[in-house]
Amino acid sequence: MFRSKSQIASAVILAATINITPAAAGDLWGARDAGSIKDAPYVAPGVDWTGFYIGGQGSYQWSGADVSWDYDLPGLGTGASLTTDGWMGGVHAGVQKQFGRWVLGVDLMGNWGQGSDSERGYWEAGPGIEQTCLGRFCYDSWWEASEGDSMRASLDRLFTVAGRLGYAWDNWLVYAKGGYAEAKISTTARLGGEVEVCYFLGCAGVDWDAKGSTDKNHQGWTLGAGFAYMIARNVSLGLDYSYINLGSETHKGTLKGDVGAWRGDNYDSMSFKQPYHVRVNPDDIHMLSARLTVHFNGTP
Repeated sequence: MFRSKSQIASAVILAATINITPAAAGDLWGARDAGSIKDAPYVAPGVDWTGFYIGGQGSYQWSGADVSWDYDLPGLGTGASLTTDGWMGGVHAGVQKQFGRWVLGVDLMGNWGQGSDSERGYWEAGPGIEQTCLGRFCYDSWWEASEGDSMRASLDRLFTVAGRLGYAWDNWLVYAKGGYAEAKISTTARLGGEVEVCYFLGCAGVDWDAKGSTDKNHQGWTLGAGFAYMIARNVSLGLDYSYINLGSETHKGTLKGDVGAWRGDNYDSMSFKQPYHVRVNPDDIHMLSARLTVHFNGTP
């Protein structure tokens, strides 16, 4: 007797169902010794670097500056080469977008500190003794002069805005960067000295002390590279290197001080102000920063 097609299909399905033995079922769900599917290791989703981020950093920078002026200071001449290395700290923020393994973004970083150096000069003349005669009357005169000057430079702030191109795999991100840089550099000048003369009527002299300061923002460019590692959900540790090149600037300031004169026990003084300027030419800056960053809208 001929059966219909539907009856034949039902028979095949039933046979297949009957042939699933307990051993086959064990293979499907995992043997007791091997563990079940739910016991398989958990595979974390890939890190996504897309989103905003903000963090803090500790930095050390190697830098210097050549400071020059138009007049000759005793002991200093017309310029000084100063080293302004030092520790800095600050914050950073940015936004980036991941395309496959490539990550494109913009990073802002500000550092504050006070890497400074100073150079001192000292000049001294005398003591000198001279004999002066007026006819038969002769007397000895004594004189001495000295001056101490100093020039100080300080790197107070560094700010960069850089575009970044990175490559990501697993929890790692490496990148190169380049962009705009700005730094605040300050200078301090101090001048002081005295001249004293003694003769048969007594002693007299002049002394002076003055101080002036300047500060100005120097603009330039930066190149660098770095890496970051995602240590926890949306938290990364990284190391960043920046090379910074800044232009020279003329700093203008005002010397403020006092000049005094005395003879015997009498002393008079007066205050004064005198405009001055110095030329500051920063050396290349190399900065290394350890960064801790919190990411938003990135890895879920």
